Amino acid sequence: MPHRRLSSAGTCQVVPRDNELPCPERGYGERPRLCPAHRAEYGQLTAEYKATSEEAEIRYTRVRAQDWDDAALWNMTDVEEAVASASLCIDTLNREIRGRQEHHRRFFVERTLGLVLHRCWRSGLTVDGYFVGHDGHEAWINRLRKKLVQVEAVATQLGHCRTALVNEQNRRAEEIRLAEERRKREAARISYWTATSRPIPASTHRCSCCVDPVTSHAFPQPTRPVCVTYLANNSRCTMDAMSGAVRCQEHQDAFIQALSSLRAAEKQYDAMGLSIYNIRYRGDHTVRQIAEDIPYVARYLMLADTINAWAGKLHRLDGYSKPLDSYREANMSVYGLSRDVVDNLRKRLEDIRKNLLLPKPNPTVMAQEPVVAAPTQYGRAQGSYQAPRQATTPQSRSEDEGAGWVGTLVAATVVGIATFFRFGR
Repeated sequence: MPHRRLSSAGTCQVVPRDNELPCPERGYGERPRLCPAHRAEYGQLTAEYKATSEEAEIRYTRVRAQDWDDAALWNMTDVEEAVASASLCIDTLNREIRGRQEHHRRFFVERTLGLVLHRCWRSGLTVDGYFVGHDGHEAWINRLRKKLVQVEAVATQLGHCRTALVNEQNRRAEEIRLAEERRKREAARISYWTATSRPIPASTHRCSCCVDPVTSHAFPQPTRPVCVTYLANNSRCTMDAMSGAVRCQEHQDAFIQALSSLRAAEKQYDAMGLSIYNIRYRGDHTVRQIAEDIPYVARYLMLADTINAWAGKLHRLDGYSKPLDSYREANMSVYGLSRDVVDNLRKRLEDIRKNLLLPKPNPTVMAQEPVVAAPTQYGRAQGSYQAPRQATTPQSRSEDEGAGWVGTLVAATVVGIATFFRFGR
């Protein structure tokens, strides 16, 4: 079967999808060159991700404009609205990333070039050239991923704030319920003593041995232990501890919430350990892979800091009664990945990305050797004399203009030798 050659000077450069043959239509335009149908698809996909980009920028600005200094004074309605705004921002950023990646895969060839050539070979076509995409999409997607990490951190903080507000509401409801029960018990006790006590006639002599039945059974109330928690300013909590506990209601709720958050962070930390180990010993790197690895390593470092922060809070809520390491269940140096090692890995990945993004030298622009015409051979007496032809290859001028006399001297010597062999004998 004869091969039809799709000339790079006129063939549509759209990247075929799965089970799709290369487009044989003539393409127009530059970067990339597309047929009318695929040019319309190019415009549609471009308009879609740009519209999503504008929406994502508006939502990102709104999330970042929140005043976190007064977050402790927010009510549940404010927190719910902020959580919804952060969730919409995350969804919009993900849609923009997917749209840009789809646009990039469809119209710019990178690692898919080998697959395209294979499909062309199977279909009896040969492709003379495809446009290799620039790094504009990759750089933009990297910025979007950084924004996504920031918004996810905000969403996590909002989730903690919402949990704290729910716990505070439950604590207040429990306090109201207990106060109501105490009031009812006190009212029942007073009613009982009022109903069972007999009034003493006024004429009856009361001696010192007669005691009031209401006050004769007053037993001393036992003192309740004080909460063991130290506050953020390193002062001891003065509230009474709960019955059967060593902390007051507020700090007991905070302890449970901190312990739950610590275990969740440790679970994520353990799950990411093997991937970080593989990234550390990976031999080959690409721009796309580096763009995914750097945020992943940064997330691993942030989890390590989060685990240490939660462990320190539990240590304080427990009154510093246990060693700090006793609160952590995760191995913080699994696979030899201590925090210093992972931080050095992140710096190394950033250096590798800088090297990969450096412009590569054009192989067609190389230093060319000067070409000098050979002297006319001896013995060709017929014909008129022809001076040696000067090289047509353009010479790159030296930075030092004073060195031009050397080339002039060499050229004069060559001309003299040619003249000698032509007419000297």
